[in-house]
Amino acid sequence: MKVTIAMKVMLGAALALGACGGSGPEGDATPATTPFPTPTSMPYPKEVTWEQAPALLATGEVSLVMMPHFGPILISMTDDSSVELQKTAFGDIFKLIEECGDPCKEMPFAME
Repeated sequence: MKVTIAMKVMLGAALALGACGGSGPEGDATPATTPFPTPTSMPYPKEVTWEQAPALLATGEVSLVMMPHFGPILISMTDDSSVELQKTAFGDIFKLIEECGDPCKEMPFAME
């Protein structure tokens, strides 16, 4: 998959946002143990579990999935927020995206 300049810029912004913990005061995020919100009940949590990830992907609100060499997988949302997903085995995210079906069909994916 080709990575365009715009995607590289978006990835850099997502990494910077993730590194600084996002915007807003600490503690304003929904805990990862909370049931996943629907797109109409934003804001999204800052982190999701592997159990919550399929629901997040299926919302159709994911604009990019980025898997850096180190650290969590970064999921960019259409509202410009980002959600972290802790990595497990290397191919697990590919399996989640494949199982997602139509909502993930055209979803951009990048690896660092």
